[in-house]
Amino acid sequence: AGSFSHLAAMSTRAHVARFTGDGWVPIGDALPRDASCLAFAVAPAGDVARGCTMFPANGEAIGRVFRVQGDQLAQIGNDLPPVQAVTYDPWGRLWVAGGTSAAGGNSGFAARLDGEAFTLIESRFDAPVAQLDVAASNDVIAAGEFTMVAGLPAAHIARWNGATWRPLGAGVPGAVTAVAHSGGLIYASSVNDGSGALLLGAFDGVAWHELATPASGLTPQAVYNFNAIQPFSGGVIAVGTAQLDNGSGRGALVYRGGRFTALGGGVRAVGLSGLAIGRDAIWVGGMIAEAGGRDRMVPSVGVARFVRTR
Repeated sequence: AGSFSHLAAMSTRAHVARFTGDGWVPIGDALPRDASCLAFAVAPAGDVARGCTMFPANGEAIGRVFRVQGDQLAQIGNDLPPVQAVTYDPWGRLWVAGGTSAAGGNSGFAARLDGEAFTLIESRFDAPVAQLDVAASNDVIAAGEFTMVAGLPAAHIARWNGATWRPLGAGVPGAVTAVAHSGGLIYASSVNDGSGALLLGAFDGVAWHELATPASGLTPQAVYNFNAIQPFSGGVIAVGTAQLDNGSGRGALVYRGGRFTALGGGVRAVGLSGLAIGRDAIWVGGMIAEAGGRDRMVPSVGVARFVRTR
């Protein structure tokens, strides 16, 4: 998903495309040219959702969520405030979040699609929600610009147990760009908005710890952040702009056993924003030029796929 100008060397306005194994096929849509479609998610069973914000000539911005139906995008559910995040839980239920940052006041929300309508889970964030990670209906991590939720202080990140929200320690400094949780740990990455940042922070239930350190082979820099995080058994894969201290790789990194390494030699890109782990490959997306190590660099534009060979 993205704002494509060309797809497989052909001009296109598509916001979503499908790879068939032989090539890319655009998914048709009637979205206006100025639509902001920041949110994208794929369900375990293969359903595809795209979250967008529309800007009518008269009136406030409108959030809408679309599902891929055949070769077209079709709206699902009711209109919402501006949408910044969509995600599926392990049972295939769609969750959405976002909100507004306006002169008249800020508000953020989180909702779930029940049937063909969205059920509002929370509307008392004091600023937009930009990230969602859902493990279950009673285990939801929300992150974004907010500092309060339901009247409670929560610096940029909070956890929902199905009934109430709770802050996670002292919260996350900076604007959160990625969040994920697994195995009792919560991971987040942020960029400095004047209050500091975590390149790859881990919350152990008590406090946040920065995993990126000189000892781990990755020293945080002001220009580094991760835009997608995916835990796996024994570690974490994270994609973004960071480069290892020894220069051996950048873009797509693996944290395991207290050390960072580059996935398959890394990806040379302005930045990576997409990550998906399949049964037989790991896919990354972003502003890519090349992928692989110095001795096996291959050109790749927009999307790269890592396949382990034996």
